[in-house]
Amino acid sequence: MAIKVLPSLLLASSYYTFPTLATGTIHPHVDVAIIGAGFSGLTAAKELQAANKSIVVLEAYDRVGGRVFDDKFPDGTVTYRGAQFVGAAQTNMVAMAKEMGVELIPTYNNGSTVLFINNTRSKFSSDSSVTGDLPVDAASLTQVATTEMLLNDLASEINPVAPWDHSRANEWDSQTFASWLDTKNLSSTARFVFDIAASTGFCEESGEVSFLSTLLSIGTSRNETGSGSFNQITSSVDGAESMICKGGCQSIAIKISELLGSEHVKLNAPVRIVRKTEHGYEISTDAGSVTSKKIVVAMPPVMSSRIQWVPPMPAGRDQISQRMPMGSVAKAIAKYKTPFWRADGLNGQAFSNTGLVVSTYDVSPEDGSSGVLLAFMHADRARKIDGKSHKDIQAMVTKDFVNIFGPKASAATDWIIQQWDQEEYTRGGYNSNFPPGTLTKYGPYIATPFQGIHFAGVETSLFWRGYMDGAISAGKRVAAEVFGSLNYILGKGVAPPRRTEHVTVETITSQVTGFRNVDWSWKILMYNMVVYHQQREQ
Repeated sequence: MAIKVLPSLLLASSYYTFPTLATGTIHPHVDVAIIGAGFSGLTAAKELQAANKSIVVLEAYDRVGGRVFDDKFPDGTVTYRGAQFVGAAQTNMVAMAKEMGVELIPTYNNGSTVLFINNTRSKFSSDSSVTGDLPVDAASLTQVATTEMLLNDLASEINPVAPWDHSRANEWDSQTFASWLDTKNLSSTARFVFDIAASTGFCEESGEVSFLSTLLSIGTSRNETGSGSFNQITSSVDGAESMICKGGCQSIAIKISELLGSEHVKLNAPVRIVRKTEHGYEISTDAGSVTSKKIVVAMPPVMSSRIQWVPPMPAGRDQISQRMPMGSVAKAIAKYKTPFWRADGLNGQAFSNTGLVVSTYDVSPEDGSSGVLLAFMHADRARKIDGKSHKDIQAMVTKDFVNIFGPKASAATDWIIQQWDQEEYTRGGYNSNFPPGTLTKYGPYIATPFQGIHFAGVETSLFWRGYMDGAISAGKRVAAEVFGSLNYILGKGVAPPRRTEHVTVETITSQVTGFRNVDWSWKILMYNMVVYHQQREQ
């Protein structure tokens, strides 16, 4: 059924003009419509389809993968515009890669890492983390180690289901990571380690994210049985950056979409209006309309707020969507005839507080047939290139490469520039962040369903927030949630607990000792089913 669009409904934003909406039905009525064909949405679709639920995935781009996006140089060499790193502890991602037949290979680590601080170049062996064997004074090394241990200890106290329930949550959420670091009186070198970790981890400056959310990110850098740590999110040896996907990680998304079937994945179909009906939802896209019983929103919160919801989302959900900005990140990828830095004893990795480039990695073909250097620009340094031409960006990055790797770095043969802030349906990366005051006031709304609308996306994950593994984890969680909700509606024996005014995340989690060993997917399902049941009775 085509949706009649009232002119008033098109005024969702004073700065955005909707295109003329298509009028035909692009898919039969389904149990679940998933908005977003990133790893989270595709995983949810895969799980629900395997459970015999009818699905359709609606994707705004002309490709699947979301923030996972690969490309090729003219000679066919694959490289990574989007997400690329995988860690051994990211068990969901490792399992998905294996299931889809995508090989994971080690990040290139042979040789020394370059540290370029205040225009001074030094080298060190990064055996286990960004700190590695830093060429700095003993006092700074002690400060780094002590601060890292303190962060790990505090992060271990955070319940990922309800971080706002911690006794010091308001205190920690009222300050930024930077203001907390200020109290530690760190040397400039020790401070550099943590500031650059914030920049590379959040794509924001340390003064832009709350300290509570920093602890949450450290604490959730784990799988269901492990424990999070600062090292997990900074290491290219045994942490989150220890492997890459051979042939590109987007190939996993492509294979999942092929498994789902092309008739169930609709590209070039940005969702504009979602309207509640007597029997479910009508979803209007640029490609036509779809009707469904349930909806999974698998996209960044700030982007979901650009959809016109009829009736509107709860105020709390809308507020958190307004308050969770995407980070700022860009990539510059340079191709060379050879990986010349290897002959100089370097592994292609570098960290810098000077110039435009924040960090670099060697992403050359496994056989070394050519050299490929990938540079990250995060936060303020990513914002510096807004409005600049690719030619200007190449010149700025080349200057940094020469400072870091020597004059041979000026001889790149090809370039790929990716500015995620410029992507129409993403507007940043890697994920959304929590400025001070957001997590404690609005955090409960991030994954709580509203009527028949459920929320996925890496921002809702209990594990590995900001990583492909976290997106998969969130997709699995929301699939279990939606499956239970559908079966409750259909009277198939999966019913939520009886309504009680006292049911909260706290009372549910208090029933289990040692929350690290709990199957969080089902705990979240139970909690959200309580919320769902309460909404039905209101």
